[in-house]
Amino acid sequence: MVPLPLHTCEKNNTLQWASLLAAALLLITVLCSPAAAARDVKVALPDLKPTLFTDDQGKPAGFFVDIINDMAAQEGWNVIWVRGSLSESMERLKTGDIDLMTGIAANPDREKVYDFSHESPFSVWSQVYARPGSGINTILDLDGKRVAVVKGDISGIAFRDYAKKFDVNATYVERDIPTDSFAAVAAGEADALVVFNTAGQEDAKTYGLSETPVMFNPTPMSFAVPKGKNADILLALDRYVAEGKGNPSSVYGQAMQKWFGIKADGGIIPPWLWGGLVIAALIAVLFVAMSVLLRRQVRIKTAELARQNKDLQAEIASRRKTEQELADEISRRRILIDQSRDGIVILDQEGKVYEANRRFAEMLGYSREEIQQLHVWEWDVQIKQDQIQEMIRTIDAQGDNFESRHRRKNGSVIDVEISTNAAEFSGRKLIFCIVRDTSERKRAEEQLKTINEYLQSEVANRRKAETELAQKNAELQAAYEQLAATEEYLRQNYEELRMSENALLQARKKLALLNTMTLQDVQTGIFSLAGYIQLAKTGGCSAEAQERLTKGEDILRTVRNSIDFIRKYQDLGIGQPRWQEVNYVLLNAISHLDFSRISRAVDLADLEIYADPMLEHVFFTLMENVLVHGKGATGITIRYRQEADHLTIVVEDNGPGIPAEKKERIFTREFKGLSGTNLFLAREILSITGITIRETGVPGSGARFEITVPAGEYRFGRNGDDRSGSPARAEPT
Repeated sequence: MVPLPLHTCEKNNTLQWASLLAAALLLITVLCSPAAAARDVKVALPDLKPTLFTDDQGKPAGFFVDIINDMAAQEGWNVIWVRGSLSESMERLKTGDIDLMTGIAANPDREKVYDFSHESPFSVWSQVYARPGSGINTILDLDGKRVAVVKGDISGIAFRDYAKKFDVNATYVERDIPTDSFAAVAAGEADALVVFNTAGQEDAKTYGLSETPVMFNPTPMSFAVPKGKNADILLALDRYVAEGKGNPSSVYGQAMQKWFGIKADGGIIPPWLWGGLVIAALIAVLFVAMSVLLRRQVRIKTAELARQNKDLQAEIASRRKTEQELADEISRRRILIDQSRDGIVILDQEGKVYEANRRFAEMLGYSREEIQQLHVWEWDVQIKQDQIQEMIRTIDAQGDNFESRHRRKNGSVIDVEISTNAAEFSGRKLIFCIVRDTSERKRAEEQLKTINEYLQSEVANRRKAETELAQKNAELQAAYEQLAATEEYLRQNYEELRMSENALLQARKKLALLNTMTLQDVQTGIFSLAGYIQLAKTGGCSAEAQERLTKGEDILRTVRNSIDFIRKYQDLGIGQPRWQEVNYVLLNAISHLDFSRISRAVDLADLEIYADPMLEHVFFTLMENVLVHGKGATGITIRYRQEADHLTIVVEDNGPGIPAEKKERIFTREFKGLSGTNLFLAREILSITGITIRETGVPGSGARFEITVPAGEYRFGRNGDDRSGSPARAEPT
């Protein structure tokens, strides 16, 4: 090799040193000098506390504001915050009007129009909030409820899918921001709302709402940019978040602690790295060596970050799967217990409540929190405490079944049927009890017993009536024999008695068949027999015969009235109650009577009441009472008076009225004056639909009957205009 001249070597050395110095100066300029021209980055600013919102001074605030501002300082960005709702911001990102959205969850539909970061700053889950005491404990409790969601929010989308899996049909109330959703629930415009847990922590306190046990959809938060754009922004964000997770003292770590109370894991950046940069700036001659060293460190760090990212993704997937399985298991068990129609309570060895379902708490009138503070002997009023403790000690897996009585929180007592068995759980003996309220069944049994006794009494009464009817028949037979004895006498004295003789022959034939007739045939026979007796009386006979015939007529009238009452009472309740216009019913009732001498003042508007089809008989009886017993009455008034919880129809006349001692007796079956039997039947007809009747007139000033109709049993107009304040009955189909 030919040696170079000395000045040539010196010249080459000088050039090398100059090159090294220039490169060092360039590196220092790049690393230490701010960018000459900052890049504008438009970032969405929806109202999603505490991650991103506008504070009271109108400035951007929140977790993402802290880290974006820090990153902008590092990257030389000029951040432009663009306010708008979540749905507006997503549309702007789609059209490219903004460059970046923070805290957005990815799904297949969104990935078609946006690109997402790989490094998630944190994970959240969807949470259902409601008013305290709402009774919402499972997803099934939201069936038929109004659920507020934020437009475009992934929580609302995930909730719709979650609800479909359980066949839950909810009405969705959409709002632009979470705060509006909380306000809607607090104002009663919605029954519950669903947002990410981070968005609901502060607003729930502000609006007095509570977290429910319904939580689902664990989701990692990401950054998003328009599809195919701003890939460098995502790479920078991934790098920034990955570094921040490993450095608790970073702005990322401080923001996590500030806004979520969570410490970031990992170590801080090694100080020798900063020393290396200083040495590189001062010792230009070592630039090449330091450059090689830095590149190798970068490769090592990049490989390490890639490995950590892969492990983190695997950990996220594993946690997500575990959280979902846990949520599914909790929901499944809670559904099995809470949807039971029977009360379920689990006791520990001391007789204290270990767990209870909602039905058991409702059965005793306590909240679930209150019931868990009680011992079993605090509500069981039939079994003594020492007996209960002995039962707990001896109960085994085979269990037992028995009946008892429980005292509710309000002091009332209910009958229950209890099925128990014991089980070991974490080394503790627990007693599993299924409690069924049997109060309704026992009341039904008592009612059936009462009805059976009543029916037996009615059967006895009917048998007695049949016996009395047979006795009356015997009396009629004796009367017939007496009539036969006078037959010859009548034939000898009166030619016209031949027609009576034929009638008596016919009566003899009918009386011969009387013993074989049913109750309906007896009624027909009695009617015919009454006619024949009248013919006999007018035909002429002895005074003794006349007296006996008159007695027979009285007996027949009594039997006929009894049979007529039985016939009417048997029709009672057979027809389906229906809505009836009172004016129309009243006109039909009066049409059978002569009211030409009595004036009427009717003010019933278009009132309709829900009553038995025999309602016309009620008004017929009241109108007939005016004609028959209202001596001197010249006018009658029928009007209504509407009260807070009922309506009263008033029927009053200006006759002599009803004595005070008879005001209630006239409605009994045994009372024979003032059409008592008919008034008894009228009260029974009205009582079928809960309507009552009483007499409230002042003796000497006229009779006044008040018919009280409960709310829901009356309305105005054929279109069902119910002014009672309660839902009107639907027309039966």
